[in-house]
Amino acid sequence: DADKEFTDMQVSNTNFTIETRFYLGSGYGHGFYFAPYYRNTSFKARNLIYHFQDSNNLDQTATISGKANGNSVGLLMGTQFNKGKKDNWVLDLWIIGGHYGSGKGDFTGKSSKPLTQADQDELKQSIQDVQIPFVKYTVTTDSNGAYVKIDGPWAGIRSGISLGYRF
Repeated sequence: DADKEFTDMQVSNTNFTIETRFYLGSGYGHGFYFAPYYRNTSFKARNLIYHFQDSNNLDQTATISGKANGNSVGLLMGTQFNKGKKDNWVLDLWIIGGHYGSGKGDFTGKSSKPLTQADQDELKQSIQDVQIPFVKYTVTTDSNGAYVKIDGPWAGIRSGISLGYRF
């Protein structure tokens, strides 16, 4: 139901990953490999318009912005192919990779109008009712809006395909 609650959101995401690969059987740069890695992630959101109903059942909005950061470690399994022995083109398949760690973040929601205590309670409950898988968060409110603090597990999955040229 979160897609009904949020509109006009602008987000950015940056990942920095360090990995090393261990190739099995075919030597370096060829065949199946395991790649343990470390990943630092930064996620920013702005202009996230959150719709809620106040204590009088009137539609209200809060504009949310903030940032979350996470650090995790993981393992990627993949395979790498060369077209031919003398050809330097490489196809790299990242079959599956998963990572797990911890993350923290702070988000602030400014209300479109001053909130009464009843409105604050409605806004807090409305945000707490949004189910975001695997994310632990706490919500506080005041007359200006809501404050959401994220602190807990951080996880992700990677897969993909890349084409490269070996020098």
